[in-house]
Amino acid sequence: MTLFHRVAESFRARQQKKAGDFLELVRQVTADKGPEPAEVAEALDRFGQTLEAFEEAVRHQQQRNEWAAQRAQIPELKRQAAEITAEIRTDAAEWEALTKAHEEKIVPLFIRLRGLDSELNKCQGLDKKLAQSYRGPLTADLEKLRAERGPIHTQLVHTTNQRDQRNKAFASVPDGACYSPETKERNRKIIDAYETEIADLQQRLDALNAREREIEAEMLNP
Repeated sequence: MTLFHRVAESFRARQQKKAGDFLELVRQVTADKGPEPAEVAEALDRFGQTLEAFEEAVRHQQQRNEWAAQRAQIPELKRQAAEITAEIRTDAAEWEALTKAHEEKIVPLFIRLRGLDSELNKCQGLDKKLAQSYRGPLTADLEKLRAERGPIHTQLVHTTNQRDQRNKAFASVPDGACYSPETKERNRKIIDAYETEIADLQQRLDALNAREREIEAEMLNP
């Protein structure tokens, strides 16, 4: 690695750290846990950030906090909706035997259920908003992961096609009558090599996909 590359790598690392520290400062401020104004001003100067950029970042983080708070309500809303739905189904099975008292009970439940459905509808798209509005170091990690995954996927498709073409060529001759035992053995070894490579590429691809899902999940945190 040349001196220029080492300097560039060090510079990128320092810039990422500054970005991460700035984001943490913004999160502390929006959570009312930030330092004193003088310390904030000093930190902005250290991070090379303007007051305008800080104000915009705070507004941006406040919006993400609001979305995250709404998103956090989803499990409870779903739980309540499932509980009420189960209660409605139980009561509906005895519908013909219900008295007016039962009817008066079910109507408010349906009204409440519609209200919960409305709340859940408002929560749709929050994951996308949080992911698209993320401004932290994980973005670089995700881009690096996807750049690494591309060639692996391409190689997997290429190797799979080679294996399939070789299998098809041998299968086109009934019982492989025209092939010598040596040729058949060589073909078997080639196919085995393809299978080994395909399994390895698929394993690497699965690992990258799993890490991508982890990063995307982390980007949903405010």
